[in-house]
Amino acid sequence: MHPACEMIRFMVGRCVEENHFREVEVETVAQALWAAIHGVTSLLIQKCYLPWAGRTKLIEQVINNAVDSLVVEPGLMKSKFNEGWQTENSPNRS
Repeated sequence: MHPACEMIRFMVGRCVEENHFREVEVETVAQALWAAIHGVTSLLIQKCYLPWAGRTKLIEQVINNAVDSLVVEPGLMKSKFNEGWQTENSPNRS
């Protein structure tokens, strides 16, 4: 396996062991995270002419979206995007 995926696998495994992430198949999650990160990176390189939101902002958003679904305590590692969406789409919003 590629060293980058090995590092992600190690980090996911540790997060599961320390109860930061819910119980998941570490190998599958590591590959999915690697694919998400690789995908956004590839697009930014190959389609650099598109009007992206900004490299750092976009990469952080992809990672936040992927990690949010793994976290044990909701809100512990919540992305700014999800906070804004929940606020804007809350049924109690007046």
